[in-house]
Amino acid sequence: LPRSLFSETELEGVRWFAHSNGVPTLPTVKTLKHERSDITAVAGSKPRMFTSQMDNMFVMANLETIIRHEFANPLVAQHLHDLPEDSGESLSECWQARRWRHEVAGNLAGPMAQGASGKDYFVDEVAM
Repeated sequence: LPRSLFSETELEGVRWFAHSNGVPTLPTVKTLKHERSDITAVAGSKPRMFTSQMDNMFVMANLETIIRHEFANPLVAQHLHDLPEDSGESLSECWQARRWRHEVAGNLAGPMAQGASGKDYFVDEVAM
């Protein structure tokens, strides 16, 4: 891959790791090389390069884009919790905490929830 810090052998190692962790289908290294610009246009985070005052170079990724991609990935999204949960006296997960439920504005925590029938319910809107 152009400007990639990974050799083909390292990319094969990443493919092996992903496959051994349950990723069902993976492109070949040849496909990645050939389709790099298309992949970057769809799944890239548009990282920005910076140089510090001491001439050290570093890259900053766009957090919003990364989070958007995580929610769009069905293998990841099923494990994300964006709505608070009232679990009574039991507290084992952060989304069950009182502060998330009572102190975080609803439009920030989870602006929409989908009912079992598939109907969408939005925060601060009258449900009919």
